[in-house]
Amino acid sequence: MIPATQIHTVLASYHELPFTAHQGVSRIVGFISKKCWWKTLRDYVSAFIKKYVACAKRKTGRRAIAPLGEALVAREFLDVVSLDVVGPLPVTEKGNKYLLTFNDNFTRICEAIPIARQDTERVCDENNNSVRAAEGTFN
Repeated sequence: MIPATQIHTVLASYHELPFTAHQGVSRIVGFISKKCWWKTLRDYVSAFIKKYVACAKRKTGRRAIAPLGEALVAREFLDVVSLDVVGPLPVTEKGNKYLLTFNDNFTRICEAIPIARQDTERVCDENNNSVRAAEGTFN
């Protein structure tokens, strides 16, 4: 049994801490009831979460789910490619702190290119260089 003066502390510790990830009513009730219980547990948890501003902003109703389109199927080399920038990472001796990743979805060739900046010009230059290098591999 939890004293009434400690209920808010218990609710906060199961809902607000970083490792609890702001779970919903059922999950919080499940977590709390493993350790302690009181008669109006579910009501207290529900009221607490409804008053929590961050959760109230996030739960504004049902979210629209975008329909998935048809998957792109690569039929030849460089037909479908994926690019991404990873970072910032620790700065290397050469001043690079990002990785530009390139993946050809047909051949599954992957390349990670260290870059210092993630601006459009640098990404385009490196992408063109890696495509030319990959084309040379297959010519």
